[in-house]
Amino acid sequence: MNSQYPFAMLGDMPLGNPVFSTDSNLDNIFGFVYGKITPPSEAILPNLTIEHAVDGNIILPRHTFHRWINSEQIKIAISQGYKFDVICSYKYQKEKKGGQKQKESSGECRRGREREIWNERYHKPY
Repeated sequence: MNSQYPFAMLGDMPLGNPVFSTDSNLDNIFGFVYGKITPPSEAILPNLTIEHAVDGNIILPRHTFHRWINSEQIKIAISQGYKFDVICSYKYQKEKKGGQKQKESSGECRRGREREIWNERYHKPY
């Protein structure tokens, strides 16, 4: 498997110092949240993996539990049937420069530059 680091760097990154908050609206939070997580019914296989604090094993909880978790991870879990009640959070500012890097290094830009280099090398009158 190739490194996932370059792909991860394209996403939003936390910026600055965290600010403690008791805001319960998850849409206003980018950072880490502590809250009550309720998985979907037991008939559905849960997909929110959690590292067990005692022995380090990865578990898929099927019962309600409290935990600190990344706000973006819990937003994805909510879209898949989980319920989440925010108790408190640490908010960060979003830095969106990763998307700019992606735009600059997109295939279209690279191909355009390669075409320019080809034309400069091989289509010059000697």
